[in-house]
Amino acid sequence: MNGVTFDTLNYSKALREAGMPQEQAEAFTEAQKAVIAEVFAVQDLAKQADIMRLEARIEENRLDLEAKIETKVHELDAKIEATKHDLLKWIIGLAFAQMALMTGLLAFLR
Repeated sequence: MNGVTFDTLNYSKALREAGMPQEQAEAFTEAQKAVIAEVFAVQDLAKQADIMRLEARIEENRLDLEAKIETKVHELDAKIEATKHDLLKWIIGLAFAQMALMTGLLAFLR
């Protein structure tokens, strides 16, 4: 979980060498080990809370982007439809102009 190790044997040995009785040194070592574990557990919880907060922001941004993309898709669909109608008008107009030109040319050549 955490990257820090606590050497209980050396800690207890240092306490005994400083004059603390063995039972008291072992109890103090275990208490210190519990405190260190609790500190890192709280730090891990903070990290998990940060991760959850970031995940929520990512989800919010994803939903916002999806909405923007959907809006742009609808705008592009509308532009494509308008362009199709304009193109169809030009094609029909040119077809009639070509028919009139062909009719005039055939009348002229007779």
